[in-house]
Amino acid sequence: LAHLIWSQVLRGGEDAAIDATCGNGHDSSFLASLLFRPDTEKTLSELICIDIQQQACEATRKRLEASLNPNIMRNNVKIVHESHSNLPRPSSPVGLVCYNLGYLPKSEDRSTFTQMESTVESIADAALILRVGGMISVMTYPKSNPCEDYAVHGILEGMALLTSRLMDWEDYVNKLGPDPEGPGFTVRNCVRKALNRIKDGGADEQTWRVMEHKTMGRPLSPILLTATRVK
Repeated sequence: LAHLIWSQVLRGGEDAAIDATCGNGHDSSFLASLLFRPDTEKTLSELICIDIQQQACEATRKRLEASLNPNIMRNNVKIVHESHSNLPRPSSPVGLVCYNLGYLPKSEDRSTFTQMESTVESIADAALILRVGGMISVMTYPKSNPCEDYAVHGILEGMALLTSRLMDWEDYVNKLGPDPEGPGFTVRNCVRKALNRIKDGGADEQTWRVMEHKTMGRPLSPILLTATRVK
């Protein structure tokens, strides 16, 4: 479903895309197919692939090198081995920033996984660099990381309320409950900080349309959330 949605958003030859959790490179490879024509040696599009694990970066590099023109790989693709908390700024308009949260698929080591604070910071970064018509796409996992899932829902719904006449976004944040795991309001504070940053640093009339795609009857299944900047 995510790939189908992305194909309606990205403009090949014009946009930049950021895979903020590139993992084994499957999403990055699909993004490359949308951005770069097989016979293209020069383009304005850019692809940035980020992961905190060296293993993931190497897997993504190998997958992309197997399918892309060497000139495109050299000049238009960046593999970044670091946290996604601070996103790079491409020179081309950013059409998509995508996240597949959690741990590296098929990895025996599940001690390294995305963290709520850095993910929310990264989504705020994405909101500030996305072009009008562009999209933030997040696959979140309520079973394995309920705090991160709660925070992602919080920041994206808060973005949808930035220009709402029905509810003030600050009232919405104030009503967020305690953290799903243990006492405290870390999620609420993190979401408030990020939304203030988006509001202060973004366009005055920025408008977001947020959608949730999930399997009915299976509340702990992965959830795809998309936020499209419509203004």
